[in-house]
Amino acid sequence: MNKIIFWTMAAFAFLFASCAGEEEVATPANPLKNKPINVDVLVSDIKTRAGYDNTSLPTKFYLTIDQGGEDYDYNNVVMKYEDNKWVAYESDAANANKVEMHWAGSEGNITVKAATFSLAEASTTLSALTDQSTAEAIKSSDHLCYYSDAVMPSSDGTISIPLDHVMSKLEVKVTLRTQYGGSDTNPIASAVAFGSAISATYTIAEATPWSNKSAASDITPCLSAPYNSTNRIATYEAILIPQEIASNTFGVTVTIGDKSYTWKSANPITLQGGMKYTLDLTLGKNELTLNTLSVGEWNKETVTGLNAEQIPYVTFTAEKSQTFTMNFKPGTYEAFSMGDGEYFEYSVGHGEWVRFKTTVENIPFGGTEGSLRLRGKSSKGTFSGGYSTIEFTTENSPVDCTGDIRTLIDYENYADVSTADAKFYRLFCQNTQLRTPPSLPATTLTESCYEEMFYGCTALTKAPELPATTLADWCYQYMFLGCTALTEAPELPATTLAGNCYNRMFLGCTALTKAPSELPATTLKENCCEQMFYGCTALTQAPALPAETLAYSCYNGMFYGCTALTKAPALPATTLAGLCYQSMFWGCTALTQAPSELPATTLADWCYQYMFLGCTALTQSPVLRATTLANNCYKEMFSGCSQLSSVTMLATNIYEGYASYYFSNWLTNAGTSAQSRKLYLSHDFVVVNQGQLDNFKGSLIPENWEWNIYCE
Repeated sequence: MNKIIFWTMAAFAFLFASCAGEEEVATPANPLKNKPINVDVLVSDIKTRAGYDNTSLPTKFYLTIDQGGEDYDYNNVVMKYEDNKWVAYESDAANANKVEMHWAGSEGNITVKAATFSLAEASTTLSALTDQSTAEAIKSSDHLCYYSDAVMPSSDGTISIPLDHVMSKLEVKVTLRTQYGGSDTNPIASAVAFGSAISATYTIAEATPWSNKSAASDITPCLSAPYNSTNRIATYEAILIPQEIASNTFGVTVTIGDKSYTWKSANPITLQGGMKYTLDLTLGKNELTLNTLSVGEWNKETVTGLNAEQIPYVTFTAEKSQTFTMNFKPGTYEAFSMGDGEYFEYSVGHGEWVRFKTTVENIPFGGTEGSLRLRGKSSKGTFSGGYSTIEFTTENSPVDCTGDIRTLIDYENYADVSTADAKFYRLFCQNTQLRTPPSLPATTLTESCYEEMFYGCTALTKAPELPATTLADWCYQYMFLGCTALTEAPELPATTLAGNCYNRMFLGCTALTKAPSELPATTLKENCCEQMFYGCTALTQAPALPAETLAYSCYNGMFYGCTALTKAPALPATTLAGLCYQSMFWGCTALTQAPSELPATTLADWCYQYMFLGCTALTQSPVLRATTLANNCYKEMFSGCSQLSSVTMLATNIYEGYASYYFSNWLTNAGTSAQSRKLYLSHDFVVVNQGQLDNFKGSLIPENWEWNIYCE
């Protein structure tokens, strides 16, 4: 995510005598000691009316610096912009005394907090105005904050402080059908967003920073762009509190003349800080309908300052000494090859840029060396025939990464560069020191774009946001496989998937407790989510899966071995494909609640094979509504579900000779610990097969199970 950035700089006043015969003056061992801290401001160009930009800089913020000693600690200092510079004051009072801030020294970690709201208390109540119809009201609802307990002065004493937007931004685009169009002016008299809390308590540096949210209220957004009369589009925006909003609660109402039209979300809405949520709505035929709900970064633009540009290079920071190696490895058939005029460059401690096109090894950085920045001109990213890997070879020296990965494609034009042919395959594969990732803001991906990118990164604690909506085959395959410190998966907003796109994406992430709230895709492709969360033993909740038409092996083994998962998501699909649900919940030993039903009436080969095998806590099956079966469709579906007491199966086209193909071992060792075991069959099936039911003992009906007729 691009940031709004404040720079804090130490001013040096070294005087060098220049006299014949005199010795050079030695540089002090601790050159920052007691030197003043000066502040400069850089603000990103948001290019909307929301928040701050270069023509509307913040005029005040609050700063806390903890340097580990009382004489050099500064708490909730008020920074005011006066006479083209930032001046520190003790408080907001009109007669407050100025504060002179000094450095304690050149070494050691420094804790820095900065915000556009007071830092006097650990927690602060932040609000969004209900009337945001003006640019000033929008800005009053925008709040910025930064926290780090691992800031180190660089060799020249500069500290960069990237401030995040802590609020969420809502953009509403309303396209009017021709019945409402025909005017050069906007016919919408008013627009209102409803269902959102307008205040909440914010606690800096907490994993869950928001609490105590207020009741919901209507919010009037700002018209953020001139009305597009050609395409009949009106665009509004508002700032909202990050929050989780229940289904059938959040929505938008627009009024034209004396009529109002409302859209309301049937699904829960989760708003995250620093993210932009775009509702693309159409008003026509007397109703307001949703086309798409997309999620992206608040700001993707180049970060610019007073008179300079700050490019978000991929930057590696380590508290201790570390070494950087970038290997260029051959692919299956050819070596890594860059085009004419293409290259990578690195810079240590903000020093000179060093260009390279082949492997560079053991470049020292971190500690007193400062950070290492990386940039490039490489249209293929870090994969061109062969692939590149970044390694840090010093153990027990974690590395944090910031910056935009697109600066490795074209650092001068990264915000607009095409990502349709750039890959970062295996870039950090088996890197056990990487703790945080770079930003991956691309919305259009290519084949294998991020495949195995963080495979085996056992120190990685945070996943990057993944806003891409145009996917390609294998784009996220194995991306976080074996990331055993990762606790939370990012949201995945794509509505159309590609072959193998999420295949084994989080396999073996044993600390993962939170999956995306939903996989909104309704168009699936073969193997797209196969074994996606395989072995995620801490995962307690599955994402919603709204797709109604499945693809070959799409959910195969998706939650295999998720031993903490207690509830399966609803599975509304009515059109199945071969192996689509095979092994989906195999070994989910805590699963107590299956979907209420599996509504498909026509099955595909192996579609439910092993689906709930070994789910020893499951007591009741979903209603199996299929009437037309397929080869091995129920094979070992509930095998080993020892607590299972009832199964409802409504198929009518069962023949004794084919039972072994449909029901091979489907209830083997099922219900062995239940007090009773009953198989519910459809009335039509029982009538047709009344004389055959005893013959199904041992195949369709285990010896220790009874049967009954199912009633809705």
